[in-house]
Amino acid sequence: MNIPASLMGGLSMLMGSASVFSLLVGLNLGGTDAPELQERVSIALDAAPKPPPPKKKERPRKSRPKKAAPSARAPLPNLGAGLGGLDLGLPNPGMGGMAQGLLGDVSDVIMTQDTVDAPPRAIAQAQPVYPTRARSKNIEGFVTFSLRVGLDGSVEEIRVLDAQPAGVFEQAGKTALLDWRFEPATYEGLPVATRMQQTLQFKLQ
Repeated sequence: MNIPASLMGGLSMLMGSASVFSLLVGLNLGGTDAPELQERVSIALDAAPKPPPPKKKERPRKSRPKKAAPSARAPLPNLGAGLGGLDLGLPNPGMGGMAQGLLGDVSDVIMTQDTVDAPPRAIAQAQPVYPTRARSKNIEGFVTFSLRVGLDGSVEEIRVLDAQPAGVFEQAGKTALLDWRFEPATYEGLPVATRMQQTLQFKLQ
């Protein structure tokens, strides 16, 4: 059997390439087994140091302002120390001008019989007329009035505070009191208008 020369040349080249490839594989392995190579690689990986975990960032603490120590209170000024020799323009209580100085024109002031130095004193008293109707029915009673006595001692105003029985003796009492005269009340030596109470009794004799 005659093999063409061109086919024989291609086979020889293929055989040469196979031998060269097997030679290169043998050189690369270096006579070591694959399992041993894998073991070395895993050991090398285990021996490598692990990177440290990242540190947590600490929040900065807010510093609280320090409280200032309480300062000692300054002593209050003594106002009375320097007033001993001052003239404040007030009247002398012992000179009898207290009412005139503090109250001004006392002619417009109405005081009560409990606040004056001397209350009004009746110097002329007109007797009330007993009502005919009350006399015929033997009715007795009383009326309490509120009077305003002026600076001249006259009765300037009359109000009924209480009446027993009501509606019987009020008008007779008012008519009589309008004719009364008083010595006016005084305060600090001056006459003052005063409001006072006066009770009139109505009894049959």
